[in-house]
Amino acid sequence: MNPRSISAAEIIKNFTFLGAVTAIEDALKGGLDPAADLQRSILPIEKGELLLMPATSAEGSGIKILTIAPNNPALNQPRIQGVYILFDRENLSISSLLDGAALTTYRTPAISFAAIRQALELSQEDLSVVVFGSGPQAISHIQTLAAVLPTHVKVKSVAFVARDLEKARKRIPDLAELGLASECTMQILGADSAEVDSHLQQADLVIAATTARSPLFDSSLLKDSVIVVAVGSHEPDVREVDSKLLGRAQIVVETRASALREAGDVIMAIGEGSITEKSLNDLADVVCGRVTLNREKPLFFKSSGMSWEDLVIARAIERTL
Repeated sequence: MNPRSISAAEIIKNFTFLGAVTAIEDALKGGLDPAADLQRSILPIEKGELLLMPATSAEGSGIKILTIAPNNPALNQPRIQGVYILFDRENLSISSLLDGAALTTYRTPAISFAAIRQALELSQEDLSVVVFGSGPQAISHIQTLAAVLPTHVKVKSVAFVARDLEKARKRIPDLAELGLASECTMQILGADSAEVDSHLQQADLVIAATTARSPLFDSSLLKDSVIVVAVGSHEPDVREVDSKLLGRAQIVVETRASALREAGDVIMAIGEGSITEKSLNDLADVVCGRVTLNREKPLFFKSSGMSWEDLVIARAIERTL
């Protein structure tokens, strides 16, 4: 068999953010067990990290091979690059090669919105959104939000908060490309802007998609009905959100075991006594209806990324194309 080569451009043209969320939800409702996932390897190399993410399921197997180069953005090069290799279920031959970075761009927000979709459907008012970051994940989370919003809810405002304003203004597309209505108000703010706090006080949804190693904001500014998603880190000593938020929030993680191994936001909150391991709810339990989200307190979802997620999305892309 000659493997198919699926480029980033082909994925973007033919696959949808809604399709990615649906693929994750269908896999979990179909009985996929994230706890059985193969553990990934994160290997330090000279210029950054090498990630190896193998996975297997009834439909076949695959592995994502990525490099993460922290200095690349300063060189106008992608921070994340790589490839996903899909293997045939029957004979383990290579069936497809997919652009790894494009796959990640769809996979990460798909996981986030599978986790919080139930809460969004319970929303009664239009949303004010704050996004920390201006890279591919920050942008794709807004595009996915636009794709999954229930018909009775709209995004009324979105504020991107970035360390490098000039770079952010070049990266962030217009409202139409983000999938938002023309009536939506969009701002791009510097991380030190005095306006950030007022946006946080009004925020219904906060997305953290950065390389920050310490909390990005004071969570006491956030209202009790806020939803917070943190996707920027996968290290036990790195976090984007403070322990105070986790102490008053309902917490959803991909799996308890992976969070206790890699999610610094969770690990440090436990270490500081704000929460316990029992505070953590698994993503599969939320998606499958075994856990009901409590909208009288903040909802916090932490994603570090797991190998099964990439396999599900890669298979969905392969079927679509």
